[in-house]
Amino acid sequence: MERRATLLEHRSAFAKAGHYRSAQGWSLLPLRGKQPNHRLILHTRGTSETNSFWQRPADLAELHAWFKVDPQTNIGVACGDVSGGLVVLDQDDNPPADVRIPATALVQTARGFQSYFRADGPAPNRDFAWGELRGEGRYCVLPPSLHPSGVRYRWLLDAETAGIAPLESLVLPSARPAVSRGIRPTCFSSVLLAADGRPLAQIESDEAVASALAAALGITVPLGRSFRCVLHADRRASATLWRRDEGVPFLYHDWHRGSRWLSLALVRASLAGRPNARGPELATWKLRLLAEAGLVEPVHVECVTGDGLDERSRLVYARFLFLLGCRWLVSPGEPAPFTWRFGAAWCGLPERRFADGFAELRRLGLVKPAGVVGRTFLWLPGGGEAMA
Repeated sequence: MERRATLLEHRSAFAKAGHYRSAQGWSLLPLRGKQPNHRLILHTRGTSETNSFWQRPADLAELHAWFKVDPQTNIGVACGDVSGGLVVLDQDDNPPADVRIPATALVQTARGFQSYFRADGPAPNRDFAWGELRGEGRYCVLPPSLHPSGVRYRWLLDAETAGIAPLESLVLPSARPAVSRGIRPTCFSSVLLAADGRPLAQIESDEAVASALAAALGITVPLGRSFRCVLHADRRASATLWRRDEGVPFLYHDWHRGSRWLSLALVRASLAGRPNARGPELATWKLRLLAEAGLVEPVHVECVTGDGLDERSRLVYARFLFLLGCRWLVSPGEPAPFTWRFGAAWCGLPERRFADGFAELRRLGLVKPAGVVGRTFLWLPGGGEAMA
């Protein structure tokens, strides 16, 4: 009896998700808890990456496949233009007195509330000490999904009853500084490359671009032909590059480990020793691959020459400037994280040698801290003051 009740509950969840997909034009994605359900995404999309939900919404057949494989899957909604300009105010604590939230679709979460809005232009992202405004590139959990704490998300006012208020009716503090919670994937995935005019997340959908990126990875066979996997030592062909539909990115099909589908950026990161790169880091590897393929020119970074450095420190310094040059294509002037593990992979050095080289740059004032996100320091070039 209990099992039957659970199945009926999740059938209701599927019906509700399908209703919001069709009625509101929202782009839905499967979640495991609060995180993307990569197993289901891989099952229906041939890749475990989530970027595609901001380019192509799931249809009802895809939703049905998610619930067929995992009847207990949670459902989220991709915010931003793909969902008609959807923006969600997520409150974990009480907002300041000067915040005014109009009547609109409202969800009760495990810790607070989510208010739904619709933006006419680019959907913004903002972070506060008491919550966040989620727009382009972010997502929210939809009712009746189950929070990891055991609490279900539920509608207090659903979209049909209350409607979705325009974003301009929401009054937020303008003078109060936002609290930084980290560099978001949206800093990269939705940005337009000036030289090309297309979003970074979609750029591998161009056959000429994909061929150039593949060549930079050492893959010179025509797209669709099999070749020896660049990630493993092989004596015979065990990989291909192809795409399922016109207009979607080309993917690397690795026949090892149960037939994996990888983005070309993840192949580049894996070759450097970062096979689990995701989000902003993965976008950074994509920018590097674009630069290595000669498709973009990294920004020139003004810096001290670094004369007198030993070979190891000179390499770390050059690669740090290269990192900034790549990132500044999409986030001009912003500082960058340069942790031991990532920095060592980016420089092609063992972690200890990278750490020693970077410590020398700090001692000489060639790099300087420029903020912190969580426990990660952000860095910019220094003026070399400590060298005097």
